[in-house]
Amino acid sequence: MKKSVLFFTVSAILFSCAPKDQYTIQGAAEGMDEGQNVILSTYDNDTEMSDTAKIKNGKFSFQGKIDAPGVYYISTDQSEINRPLLLEAGKILVNITGKQIKITGTPINDAYQKSLDANIPLEDRMIEIKKEHDQAVEDSVMTDELDEKLKNEFYQLADKIQEEKVNFIGANLTNPLGEQLFLSEARRLPLDKLSALMDKTSEAFKAKEQVKPFMEIIDAYNNTAINKNFTDLTLKDPSGKDVSLSEYAGKGKYVLIDFWASWCGPCREEMPVLVELYKKYKNKNFEIVGISLDNKQDAWVDGIKALNITWPQISDLGRWESIAAKKYAINSIPQTILLDPNGVIIAKGLRGDELVKKLEEVIQ
Repeated sequence: MKKSVLFFTVSAILFSCAPKDQYTIQGAAEGMDEGQNVILSTYDNDTEMSDTAKIKNGKFSFQGKIDAPGVYYISTDQSEINRPLLLEAGKILVNITGKQIKITGTPINDAYQKSLDANIPLEDRMIEIKKEHDQAVEDSVMTDELDEKLKNEFYQLADKIQEEKVNFIGANLTNPLGEQLFLSEARRLPLDKLSALMDKTSEAFKAKEQVKPFMEIIDAYNNTAINKNFTDLTLKDPSGKDVSLSEYAGKGKYVLIDFWASWCGPCREEMPVLVELYKKYKNKNFEIVGISLDNKQDAWVDGIKALNITWPQISDLGRWESIAAKKYAINSIPQTILLDPNGVIIAKGLRGDELVKKLEEVIQ
């Protein structure tokens, strides 16, 4: 790709006569230092390629030719913002204001900006909620009810933001920007949404090296779906003995597989619920098998003792690289999987009251 930096505004007439493979970027920068660099960059086989333009009289510009549309990033010397755009033939408009970069001018960049704008009020409200929460704690007026109310609203907003991202990605998986955003968001997506998005991608995209790990996750997710038989695995117990999941699963008892780790705060908060459920049902056709994603033996063993865990525990101390996490497509913890007496998966992701109700339903 041949590019040259323009330091002066190019006339609209010139733009309108531009060849079909030529792009122009017209930029405005408010409140930024004169002479600061604006950087247009991309990566090819992990090698960064970049071009720079200096801000002059609050403006900057780029011009060049491009063989095919590709994902580039706009950033500046004095900002950590790294905003993606689809670089394609035509005129692209960039407006930098403080920490915000807006990009419009071509249909896909327009659509992406519209999607980002839709999330701005949601993100602003999340910041307000965080401040309200911190202030209530500081003023010693926080209650369980207020804490739950603020957290619920926060997580609902986070879900809406994610849904907007998923919708844009799903509508744009036939262009490089949609594909790049898929790769950047994939590890944060619920596996059902990840699987649904992958179904919309091309075979060429699925064959890319950076996509293969997600294909493996989706395969594991589908292989451990509800109504599937459990996937066996063999790990070590705290004493170092090999223990297989099949020693418990499919042996005539309901088995709850609990993925957790001693370093996981929500896991520790959830553990008293499991302790009470184990006391109640351990002699009634029920077993729990804990699979730890710890990576330190001492921390794992200390966690077992501190949390009063008395059911079987296994781990390979592989943290997120654990073979168990990979086979069961675990990308967040705590996570539970409930097996029926035949070893068939009948529920996933149950915690708290939902788990209590399910066990009351199935265990007589």
